[in-house]
This record gives sequence, structure tokens and C-alpha cells, in this order.
Amino acid sequence: MSDRFSGANLGSAHGTIEIGADLRGIDQAAQALADFERRGKSLDRALSGIASGGALAGGALAAGIGLAARSFVSFESQMLAVQAVSGATGEEFIQLSELAKQIGLDTVFSATEAALALEELAKAGVAIPDILTGAAEGATSLAAAAGIGIPEAATLIATALNQFQLAGDEAIRIADVFANVANASAADATSFGEALRYVGGVANNLGVPIEDVAAAVAALADQGIQGSMAGTNLAAALQSLVSPSAKAREVQRQLGLQITDNEGNFVGLASVIQQLARATKGLGEVERQRLLNALIPEERAVRAITALLTTQTDEAEAAGKAWDDYAEAMRQSGSAAQNAQTRLSGVAGSIEQLRGS
Repeated sequence: MSDRFSGANLGSAHGTIEIGADLRGIDQAAQALADFERRGKSLDRALSGIASGGALAGGALAAGIGLAARSFVSFESQMLAVQAVSGATGEEFIQLSELAKQIGLDTVFSATEAALALEELAKAGVAIPDILTGAAEGATSLAAAAGIGIPEAATLIATALNQFQLAGDEAIRIADVFANVANASAADATSFGEALRYVGGVANNLGVPIEDVAAAVAALADQGIQGSMAGTNLAAALQSLVSPSAKAREVQRQLGLQITDNEGNFVGLASVIQQLARATKGLGEVERQRLLNALIPEERAVRAITALLTTQTDEAEAAGKAWDDYAEAMRQSGSAAQNAQTRLSGVAGSIEQLRGS
């Protein structure tokens, strides 16, 4: 396949360039671009006697063609990186290339940025069929919704997929969870991703779904605990609950807490928080804090549990900040795409889309 630029006829000067686009032709393309630039300089000198309007038009044409050629080489180089990481061959590589180009046409992102996202997804181990059927779409929606780069969005989604051992076709679901956290709390997509770095693996090992982790992180964010602090505090709380000391186990018994079911599985964050709220209801603040300190000796874990207990109050329910409110919000579907559409509506969004294409 090749792209031919020809027919630029100004007076007696006529320039033609052909840039080879097969995978072995990158060096030839670069050389052709250099030759074209040299010819452009010669053309400028040849046109020095022509009226200034014609000279400016010729220069603009040459600049536009040069920019297009450079963009073409950049995209092809990035797709070679995608091929190297993903191992795509034949039809798969063609499909990935077409997908990146289509993203460049349909969104605010360029085809080269889309190719960067494909590389990040492939690096994280997302299979090519999953990239083609949902993972790339999820990354694009999240990036547009959150106002972040598409490679960053791809990294956030791929990391979450790996932490919760989800298939790549769950990428749109993950993108929606990220968008829901930002919609329902003071956290944003980046800070939620930072929290997941520390709590995602622990939560998955206990069978806690990403939506419940998101609800907890959102609640913590509204209490001023965000990012890595939210992740480390929540991870410490989970570990303290399921691996208590002898003293803490006795406090669990006294309070009537059931941390695991009959089969030894964790009963879930929502259940633990609800049980704790009932067990400490009516206690004075000092007595309740003493019990929490005995139940969960680690300070950062206590901070997380204390913050989550605020979701069990009448005030939280009246304000729409109860645990059930957060949990329901995290399960909304289509949020990423809707946020992206809202963000890109109006004149400013139209300008961004023009830049992307």
C-alpha cells in the first residue's frame, strides 16, 4: 500500500513523492520525506520571483504535505510497536491498525494516540480479540470522560482487569466504574486508580468485587482520604478483619461479628460495616473508639473503618451518602460513554474532536 502526493503544479515546477507504507519501508519513507523537504526548499527558491500570494500558497501546501507525511510515519512506527508487543500478525495487525484509525476519526484522540493505547493494553496482557471487541472502546470512553490521555486510561483499565482477574471484554464495565467513582464522590479516575494499586489485589483475594471497592474508595474520598492513602488504609482494614490477633478475635466474638461465612469466605465489606454499626449503636464516642482500636489495632485501618461507619448514619442517608447510595452508584452502566458525550458537547468539544481527527 502506498500514499502518493502529486499534481502540485506551480508554474513550471512539479513535485511528486511516494512514501512506501509496508512494514519494511519506514527507512525509505523517512528518506523520501527528507528528499521532499529538499525539493521544497528548491521550489521556494524557484518561486522567489512569483507574486507573494502564490509563494505563500506554495509554502502552505508544502508544509501541509510535510506534516501529513510525518504523522503517517509516526503512526506506522507506533503500530510496529503494537505488533511487537501483541504478536499480531496478518489479519490481526490489519484490524488493529484500522481500529486505531477509526478511533482517530471518531474521537478527540489521534490515530497515533489510539495506537499508544493499544500498546498499553497489549503490554498488560489483554488479548487481541478483547482489544478489538471492547477494551479499546473502554479506554477511549474513560479517557474522554475523565479528561486524561488515552494511554493513561488504557493503563488504568488494564491494571484493574488484571487485579480482579477479569477478561478484556469487561473493559467497558471497568470504565463505567471509574466514571461512577468520579460522579459520586470527591475522587477522580486517577486517584481511584492510585487507590486500586494498593487495595485491588487484597480485595480480589477476598472475593470483594471492584464495585464494592469503588464504593468504599468513594466514601473514603468524601471523608478526605484519597489516592494511595485510601488504598493502603482500606487494604489494612481488610487484612486486620480477616487475620485478627487473638485479642481482636475476642472482640469480634463479644460484638457478635461474623467476618466469614460457614465456608470460610469473607462476608463482604457491606456486611461487616453494617454489623459494626449495629454492634456499636448507642455507645458513646469514646467507648466506640476504644472498641474499634481493640478490634483493629492498626491506626490506618481504624481510620478507614471509622470513615466507612459514617455511611451508616441517618445523616448520611438523608444526604444520599449512605453505603447503599454509593454501592448503587458504582453499578450504573454507560456512565463513561455518557460522561464523554457530555464533556465533548458544545463548541469546545467540537474543537477537540476536530483536533483528534
